[in-house]
Amino acid sequence: MLESFEIKNFRCFRDIKIEPFARVNLIMGSNNVGKTALLEAIYLHMAGNNLQIVANINGFRGIPLTFPTPSDDMVGNCRSLFHSDASNEPIQLIIQNDDKKRRSLEIYLTQQDMVMTTRQVSGIVRESIPTSENLSKPTTSLSTDKGLWEIKLVFKDFNNEAYESHIKITPTETATSQGKLPLMPLTRLMGASNRLTNEYVQIYSSLALVGRIDEVIEPLKILEKRLKQLSVLLMGQTPMLYGDIGLERLIPLPLMGQGMVRLTSIILAITQAEKGIVLIDEVENGLHHSTMKNVWKAINQAAKDHDLQIFATTHSWECICAAHEAFKEADPNDLRVIRLDNIKEDVDAIVYDQEMIETAISSNLEVR
Repeated sequence: MLESFEIKNFRCFRDIKIEPFARVNLIMGSNNVGKTALLEAIYLHMAGNNLQIVANINGFRGIPLTFPTPSDDMVGNCRSLFHSDASNEPIQLIIQNDDKKRRSLEIYLTQQDMVMTTRQVSGIVRESIPTSENLSKPTTSLSTDKGLWEIKLVFKDFNNEAYESHIKITPTETATSQGKLPLMPLTRLMGASNRLTNEYVQIYSSLALVGRIDEVIEPLKILEKRLKQLSVLLMGQTPMLYGDIGLERLIPLPLMGQGMVRLTSIILAITQAEKGIVLIDEVENGLHHSTMKNVWKAINQAAKDHDLQIFATTHSWECICAAHEAFKEADPNDLRVIRLDNIKEDVDAIVYDQEMIETAISSNLEVR
């Protein structure tokens, strides 16, 4: 599991180190302080040198995806990853695990005076160039006023083995050189919206095939005690989850409330990240504060069962208090609360362990 995380030159983070983490980590702070950015930084690191994740990370915020479509927007979207748009220095994301081993990802964005060839860039969107050396053998020049941009990823694993990937961009064409990808733990990134996409329906179907539906049904009984079963049925041409709550007919899950949708998606994500990481933005969305203690118990148990780590953002004081109560009864050492604060042009982090959370709550201190 992650024990510490260093972030340099990424989004709102100029230079920050956050430690120590626990199995479940709640991230809080004011608007625009970097809570979502911290989730994105962890997600990028866990993707290694995967070009598509870096090029499309802004899609998590609702920005139209630009990869692999060639356009100036890709350069602009990539520049937005850098602190204060300062791409003269690389982004550095460095983790240390509980064995004290370190792993790093560096992201570079540079503008070059190089020229590409018509032969090299034609058809690149359809088929990626296998190695970066192919991009340095011009036959017919293709030059632009804006020159050639390069996005370079350098990932080093726990054994210091390096993995590189590149994207080279002109205003009209994009060439990719996707290097070999390291074997990484599974990571799931969940947004703040409450929607059960087809992907989640497929996940439930795969669990049903191997007799693992109790992993989902039992936690959902926290919110709907009458729930007996979930089934995948077609509504028109769209597969959807329906619940059996003892009525004459099955009920679409969204009609049982947004809390049911939210908890279902969280539990399904956990089942797909064995020994990995689940990242959840605004975890309390759709969940009533009166249910949060039991919800946290269910999330904690699922995280233990699948031996994974959770990072979740929240704006809710009730969510923090409920997590504290749930973990105090189970394992206090499995929870950390991380508060992010704006300090001039940078962000600072304070990590609360169980004793500090207890003091803050009993003293009615504002820790959000």
